[in-house]
Amino acid sequence: MSFSVHDPLSGLEYNGHDLNTLFAQRRNLLSPGFWGMLRDILRFNRQSLADLEQQRIEPTTTLGAYLDEGGYGQRFIEHYIVPMGSAIWSMSRADMLGFPLAFFVRFCRNHGLLSVNQRPQWRVVAGGSRSYVAPLCRPFAERIRLGCRVHRCWAPSAMPRTTWCCTPTAACCHAVATPGPAGITASAAPNRRQLR
Repeated sequence: MSFSVHDPLSGLEYNGHDLNTLFAQRRNLLSPGFWGMLRDILRFNRQSLADLEQQRIEPTTTLGAYLDEGGYGQRFIEHYIVPMGSAIWSMSRADMLGFPLAFFVRFCRNHGLLSVNQRPQWRVVAGGSRSYVAPLCRPFAERIRLGCRVHRCWAPSAMPRTTWCCTPTAACCHAVATPGPAGITASAAPNRRQLR
């Protein structure tokens, strides 16, 4: 699996699989803007990982703030980092720029997205998620609640590994999955670990 971009407004197209697909539009070989984007990719990969490992990323730092502060170019932002994050988390441009930086960098590191040469070989499950989600959920399908708005989450001191979440009609035990930064707002008092 590789990352591809097609921007209908600018006409830019590239794919990160190899040099031939990276420069599928041969005019990009002579484009200073394209080369600047590639330099920013390498710089972001190196710098964000170093900042994460040296704990220089504040819990409240967003991807957009980091990119502004680091002086990253618009081509890098509009044709690489935002489209990649938006594809992963199904987010708008604005939401992606407001995404928590530490989580973003940690995810990219864990999935080999901050390396040019040592990317993992991605595999898929035959039949997609339908082939394992349904069998996994079958034993407790009647207790699964979809589309319930969560108002508050907390961990009772008597059960520190359990998260309780309160909906308008019930209190439920266990986990809540939400996309992107909205996940931390469900907590009544998010701690430092939850913000990371």
